[in-house]
Amino acid sequence: MVRKRKGRETIKRLIALGVRPQSDGVRNENPLFAGKAFVLTGRFEKMPRSDAQDEIRAQGGNVSETVSSRTDFVIAGLNAGTKLEDAKRLG
Repeated sequence: MVRKRKGRETIKRLIALGVRPQSDGVRNENPLFAGKAFVLTGRFEKMPRSDAQDEIRAQGGNVSETVSSRTDFVIAGLNAGTKLEDAKRLG
């Protein structure tokens, strides 16, 4: 997984040139967020939302767009809005 936007852009350019990346086969046997459901809401200053979603998925978590009773974590940035309110209501 490539965390930085510049790295992802470099990989896209390499693919456009015909380079075909392959997995090294290494898998995280004990992902930090295995089976946990996340919802991201609001604006994040330090990291693009897509990078945060990629990192959660790389650690075994699932990312959803809506809060439900199955949501384990809500990550709230600036101006979080109704998703944060929904999570508080659901407890």
